[in-house]
Amino acid sequence: MKIKRLIYLTKFTFPSTQANSVHILKMCSAFASAGLQVELIGYRGGPGDVDDAQLRQTYGTSAEFTMHRYRRDRLRFMHLRYMARMLALGWFAKDTLFYTRNAHLASMAAALKKPCVLELHHPPGPRQLAKVKRHLAARSNCGIVVITEALKQWVIDEWQVADDKVIVAHDAADPFPADVEPALPPSDKFRIGYLGHLYPGKGMEVVSELAAIMPEMDFVVVGGNQGDREDWQTRTGQLTNIRYVGQVPHAATHAWLRSFDIALLPNQRSIMAANSSIDIGPWTSPLKAFEYMSAGLPIIASDLPNLREVFEQGRTALLCDPENIEDWKGAVQALAADTAGRSRLAAAAKSEFLEHYTWAGRAEKVLRAVRRISQKAVS
Repeated sequence: MKIKRLIYLTKFTFPSTQANSVHILKMCSAFASAGLQVELIGYRGGPGDVDDAQLRQTYGTSAEFTMHRYRRDRLRFMHLRYMARMLALGWFAKDTLFYTRNAHLASMAAALKKPCVLELHHPPGPRQLAKVKRHLAARSNCGIVVITEALKQWVIDEWQVADDKVIVAHDAADPFPADVEPALPPSDKFRIGYLGHLYPGKGMEVVSELAAIMPEMDFVVVGGNQGDREDWQTRTGQLTNIRYVGQVPHAATHAWLRSFDIALLPNQRSIMAANSSIDIGPWTSPLKAFEYMSAGLPIIASDLPNLREVFEQGRTALLCDPENIEDWKGAVQALAADTAGRSRLAAAAKSEFLEHYTWAGRAEKVLRAVRRISQKAVS
């Protein structure tokens, strides 16, 4: 199959404060940069709604692609226009690949005998699981993209899918832009940074403890929805060395990353996804990992199997027991005292990023695998 066109189906809303929106828009841009005609079908709305041009600017997407964003309707048939558009685009489509992170939409495309890819960031729920087993896993022209080796093994074991149909593509970032000015002025105190959400398991447990036992360091927390941020501000209200920035547009995160001396990635073993009962801890491939690497920052991360797929202890990051605060304190002190060591760690991480973890490289890896799966299906 020669793929000329890619239709990305999603039920996410754009813009959004969720990392999912960054991931999807960046992948659409990367697929377009790879030479495909890309169309995104999703939703719009919310207090931060903007037009398509502003959306591209907010997320820093570089390539042009078409967006069909529908407002969510409160009526019983709220998805009617969405599904009609999906069918209109795909029914007679030639050389077209359907791509989605929604198991229900992937199953529909597979049931229509359309080539499709389902990208998973964690195991789907029971209802979606049954549909995938019935439609998607059995189709020879459909592939499954996962973000960790652990999730690949789960898919193979649970669905009895052939190894070569499951593609591991860790998350990614864009190369760091040149001439970024730091968001904060220089400081005499060492500055430890965290970028991302603040819900349970993401690591604020470690950040707050470190700030309490290391008053000689400044801590900067960028991100988190208002409720989570206010909760942590209350819990750490007695500390004067921690700053909460709140959410910023994705394109503006570079200036904050440039302000960090060290970046923390303190994932816990269990992470409950926002508005969900799903534990994503064993499966996650955090966007912040690759954004830190892209920025050329020395990184201290949790020593967990999914993060060891990306980081090598002592070469691209210092890895710490997520439950041992003294381990983290020691790592921070070691890096703060070793300028040359910080530089070596950051340079190795950035080199690894440029070789393996850009959005462009991720899109090319997925497309090569999909073409291989398609050729095997017709041979």
